[in-house]
Amino acid sequence: MSRRYKAQPDSFQMALKNGTLPSYMRVWSPERLQIVEELYNLTVFLKGIQPGKITVIDAPCGLGKSSLMRGIAVLAAEGKLDAVMMTDSNQRLKDDIESAIHQQGGTEWLKVKNDVAWLSDWDTVEAAEWKTLILSHLVAFSTQRFLMVNSDVRKNACTIYRMGQPHWKDALYCDEAIQDVDSHSWYYSQIKQQVGVFRETIRPESEWEENIGRTAKRAERYAERLVEDLQLEIDRINAIKLPDNSSGTKAEGQMHIDLYLGRQERNEEYGKIWRGKWDEILAIVSEIRDDIKAVKKDMRSPSENGLFSDLAKVIKNMSNLSEKTRPETIVSTLEDIVSLTKFLPIGGIRAGLKDIASTALDAAERYYALPELEKILKNNRDNMYQNSEHVRDTMTAEQFLDIFRYENVVFVQGSNYGDDKNDKNGQILVHVYRYNMKYFPYKNMPCFIFDGTASINPMYDNRDLFDVRHYEKTKTHVGFVHLDEKMSKTYLTGSGAADHLYKRMRDFLMDTYGTERLNSTKIMVSGLKQHGNWSERYGLARSEGHIDDGTEDYPIVYNPQTGEKGPVSIFPYASFGSKYCTGENIYKDCYLLCKISTMRLKQETVLGQMCCRDKEFLNRLLEMDESYRARQLELIFAYGADRSDLREEIDDAATRTALAAVIQEINRLRIRNWCENPADAKNFDITVIWAIRSRKQGTFDKADEDFYEKLLRLTMEYFGSDPTQKEDYRYIPSKMHPRFGSYEKVGTKMHKLYEWWKGLKAGTEFTVNDMAEAVGMTKGALNAMLAKPQNQEIVRLIRGENDCNVRKAKGRAGYIYTKPITEDDEEPAEPAEEMIVYEQQTLDFTNVM
Repeated sequence: MSRRYKAQPDSFQMALKNGTLPSYMRVWSPERLQIVEELYNLTVFLKGIQPGKITVIDAPCGLGKSSLMRGIAVLAAEGKLDAVMMTDSNQRLKDDIESAIHQQGGTEWLKVKNDVAWLSDWDTVEAAEWKTLILSHLVAFSTQRFLMVNSDVRKNACTIYRMGQPHWKDALYCDEAIQDVDSHSWYYSQIKQQVGVFRETIRPESEWEENIGRTAKRAERYAERLVEDLQLEIDRINAIKLPDNSSGTKAEGQMHIDLYLGRQERNEEYGKIWRGKWDEILAIVSEIRDDIKAVKKDMRSPSENGLFSDLAKVIKNMSNLSEKTRPETIVSTLEDIVSLTKFLPIGGIRAGLKDIASTALDAAERYYALPELEKILKNNRDNMYQNSEHVRDTMTAEQFLDIFRYENVVFVQGSNYGDDKNDKNGQILVHVYRYNMKYFPYKNMPCFIFDGTASINPMYDNRDLFDVRHYEKTKTHVGFVHLDEKMSKTYLTGSGAADHLYKRMRDFLMDTYGTERLNSTKIMVSGLKQHGNWSERYGLARSEGHIDDGTEDYPIVYNPQTGEKGPVSIFPYASFGSKYCTGENIYKDCYLLCKISTMRLKQETVLGQMCCRDKEFLNRLLEMDESYRARQLELIFAYGADRSDLREEIDDAATRTALAAVIQEINRLRIRNWCENPADAKNFDITVIWAIRSRKQGTFDKADEDFYEKLLRLTMEYFGSDPTQKEDYRYIPSKMHPRFGSYEKVGTKMHKLYEWWKGLKAGTEFTVNDMAEAVGMTKGALNAMLAKPQNQEIVRLIRGENDCNVRKAKGRAGYIYTKPITEDDEEPAEPAEEMIVYEQQTLDFTNVM
């Protein structure tokens, strides 16, 4: 089908005027429209883009990205633009297009819908739809489906016919969170099982009367060859001699792990082997046929005549070898030669030819194993699916192939024993990381990604691939209430831990606000996906699709007449990483986020991501000494990056990844909206109640902060919140796991020293010798103890502000300390309120600050 050349897109002002862009944009401020116009010209007219790079629009929520995407979709539906679009809601996009076209009074929706293809992963796609992609002006994907379809489907989606010729579409737009690195870990037994799955699921239609099982057998053979190469690496890795500990002692753990190396080099060697043997075999086969030919036909035996005929076919195939010769022909020819040797007389020629042909066949099978297996699996997708219901929850064919593709980053754990092993699972584990950005056609057409955290997210650090354009908007106030409770993913797997944490959040809300001051339509609750049941149990929020079963303890009265009760938030429980935390806008009017814990990637996952994103970093690993690299990987995979020499780089990437996720989540609330009038800024204020294990912000040295303390600090800095201001930050000490200073732990030397010092009368003078005698230590041991970072608080108490409680004694007596007047020496005062409360008057909502 041939399409006319498309009409030119409307200018920004015309698109704003004729309804291509939403009508509500006409009342936006000039400052806001100026930014949107710049984005419109960049994404529609491609002004100023860098060819061969993916353009990343780092624009915060509320700037107008979704409105812009809606306008681009309308242009494409009208045939003024050819686009591929990935968005979080294809249905909303479809409704927007229909509404805009009807509003303009232009082409009716029923006439243009055939020019638009919808391929979201919740919808069944018919075979005819796949074929019409190349005729559609707009193809709308979800990111999941874009990554899961085959390369030919992606190419068809990105292609359009104009004047009878295929062309790349004008641009690809992605306005949805995309996972740039896929990661999977497989036990060796799972990989071996998949070889058998190929054999039992492949059955092409052509194998009806003859050659039944031939294709499946060949696929199994190729898969076995790939696994045999993996076995070589397992043996190499287990032979690595790990260095001793820095102290010189032998390590008590033995995790042997390294990158999957050498497959490409081995494959090139296999290619040289079978090609080298090819001419040698051809000469021998030709000589054998000539010897048979020298005997008159009527004097030959039937077997010799058959051999003569078969050798002629083999020689023809071997003589016609070229770059266009199919691998299947090469392998089958060598198989035929090995098979024909049994008809040769027993002797040197037979044995020699069989050995040479077997060697060539083995090398050819290994050389072509991956591409030929890929081809077989691609051609048998449908019949494999019909025969694989019993293994649907295991490894997929694509995931098996990913282990052996050169471009992927693969770590092979060859063995695990001793202190390194903390479970009862198998020792051999293969970790596979695939870089998904290779599927973007950025070399052939402009590609755009809209991500409001691009300047923070390490996903975009590769400036050779990404061109990041940063835009800003006025930020409004974010207040943080910090619940200092244990909440790590590991801790929450313990018995009762998640139960107590979610109950703590509910109790805090009830004790602080009370049911009468909690507006369930203005609250968002988020946490780890696996703990949604506790959110329901304690009446915080329902998980998506949850049906009440009577176990829920809902605190809020929704209907006073009927007594109906409901959760603290009427909105779905937002699990980290879900659409509710990354792109959903149902919380756009909320002003309170109850955030329980946070998502932290495993450090080995971060390492895999860094290797995929940064080739320089990967090359550094490859250039390391084998033994040293294996030790670093052992430390990272067994204990975490804190013990490795790569800890700073991995910690930076992990922190920025978590920070980007937290910022996206907070921007789901009403802070996402654009504040046109500074006087109305209070109407965009939000409060975040965050259960996160961290010391009080501003009370410790940054060089001493852990992951969660740093994450909270950076989040507050991003939103301009000051921990010294009560309007910005309020620290709530832990009830479940109170923090004790080193001097508060009963039975310790520091506690004994503190109790002795506290018992002194005000004005009492003492020396270091007195302190050492009081705790039963030598002077040197006491000084060493007081020098430790965790003991500096008691040191500051004893020495006073600016050492005001210390003076130099005469002679060699050293220093004399004076016990100051403390609160214990004064009259007891009335206890202060734990909470300081202020009201956001416009919200009728009390906030803890």
